[in-house]
Amino acid sequence: MIQFSPMRAESNEHDVSFRGSLRVGKHSVNFFSENDDPVDHSELKNPSAFRIPGWKFDETLSESEYSIIYRHDEKSSLDLNLEEKSLTARGKPQDFENGQALAFLAFWLTERQRQEQSAYTIYSAALAIDGNGALLLGPSGAGKTSVLLKLCQMANCEVVSNNLTLVSHNPESHQINLDDGTKDIRPRLAAVNDFPELKDILTSKLGNVSWETQVNITPGEAGATIADGPRPLSHVFEIHYDIRGQDGLITKRENGLDVRYRLNENMSRILRGTAISVFGKDNHFLGYMPSLDTADLYERRVKTIETMVNDIGVMSISGGNLLKLAEVVYSTITKKD
Repeated sequence: MIQFSPMRAESNEHDVSFRGSLRVGKHSVNFFSENDDPVDHSELKNPSAFRIPGWKFDETLSESEYSIIYRHDEKSSLDLNLEEKSLTARGKPQDFENGQALAFLAFWLTERQRQEQSAYTIYSAALAIDGNGALLLGPSGAGKTSVLLKLCQMANCEVVSNNLTLVSHNPESHQINLDDGTKDIRPRLAAVNDFPELKDILTSKLGNVSWETQVNITPGEAGATIADGPRPLSHVFEIHYDIRGQDGLITKRENGLDVRYRLNENMSRILRGTAISVFGKDNHFLGYMPSLDTADLYERRVKTIETMVNDIGVMSISGGNLLKLAEVVYSTITKKD
C-alpha cells in the first residue's frame, strides 16, 4: 500500500483526491477518496455530532502522516497498514455518508498519535476548582455525572469534560494536564431525585423511561461553566455512588494492583479497539479494527499510571449520600497543605 504525502495526494497521482482533515484536539488524519466524496461534510463539521472530544473537520490538509482512503466496494472492509500509516476503508457510499464511520476511524487512529506523545483518552468526568483539575473515574452508572453536577451547584466548579477526557503527561516533569473533553452532561432520569431543579429538563427530553436511558444537556442548562483551556491534574477520584442511599461513606487511598489494572484498561480501550467499532447504514460492522498497541505505548501508559497512583494519588469515595461524596471531593481539592 502506498503512503499519501500531501504533494502526491493533491496531484491525484493514485486516483484519489484529498477531501479534508479529521481532527481530534491537536491530532489529525487526512481523508482521501476515489471518485465522488461519499461523506456529508455538514455532519462532519458539527463539533457535537459524534461525542468525540475536540472534534473538528476542515478542508485544509494537515501535517499528519496518517491517512484514511475511501474506495467504493459492494463489500465492506478495513485494511490497515501501520507501516505506511494508512487505512483503506471499502464499502458502499451510504455506509459512510453520515460521517460517523469516518469520524470514529479517525478517533481510533488519532488515539495512536496521542499515546505516542504520552496522551490518552480516558473514560471519566473531569472538573476544576480554583484552577486545580480532578478526574472522576468509575464505570457507567457509578455516579460520576451526579457528583460533577452537585459540585457545579455547590462550588461553581468548571466542567472540563463528561464521559471522555483528553489527558496529557510529561514524563520528565511528572505533570499531567486535563486538556479537553466532551462537554455534554448526560444524566439519567433517576437523577431527578438528586436534582429536582432539573426535573423539567430531564422529563421533557426523556419522558418516563428506565434509569439506563441518558439525555444530553449542556453545562449551561445544568448551571455549570466550562473550563476555557487545559487544567493541571491535582487529584484523581474513583466514585461509587449508591443511588439506593444505603451505604455509608467510605474513603480510602487506592495504590494496589486493582487500581493499576483499571487505569490501564481505561487508557488502552480505544487504542486496542475494545471500546470502538464502526457500522454501516443498516448497523452492520464495517470491518475488523485491530489493536494499535505496542510495547512502547504500554511503557508510556505505565509511567503515566504510576504518576497518577504514586505522585498524585487515587482516592476511592463510596457511599449513598451524594452531597457527602461531593463534599469530600471539594474539601480534598481545596485543602491547603
